[in-house]
Amino acid sequence: MKITDTRIKLLENSGKLKGVASLTFDDCFVVHDVKIVEGTDGFFIIMPGKKGADGSFKDIAHPINTETRNYIQETVLTAFKAARESSWRFFCTFIKSTFLRCFFLYSYYIYSVGIKKALDFRKIQRFLIKIFFLNLI
Repeated sequence: MKITDTRIKLLENSGKLKGVASLTFDDCFVVHDVKIVEGTDGFFIIMPGKKGADGSFKDIAHPINTETRNYIQETVLTAFKAARESSWRFFCTFIKSTFLRCFFLYSYYIYSVGIKKALDFRKIQRFLIKIFFLNLI
């Protein structure tokens, strides 16, 4: 049995829970809500489960042997790391493009008003704030 698709949803501000995965096996069976948790020794997965009447959690679906569990964990964590890197690259690209736009617009501002007026700190600050908020809207 092979995992043919892994979908990761990254979570922020949710404590130790860092993501949730959905796994497709052999293009015919899906397991949702595989949790990705950050522990003291790194990341690990928790298989989907439900809370019992006594407050304990029981797995709904889980691997029977260690080999399969390691295969699932390896696949999920590899996809999780790729999703985090992709998300980080997108953020860095956004910041870089915003900075470059501000730089070029400020260069144009200096060119249009002259260097003496452009060096007033308050005017620079107001200009950059305006540009920053215009880029986010």
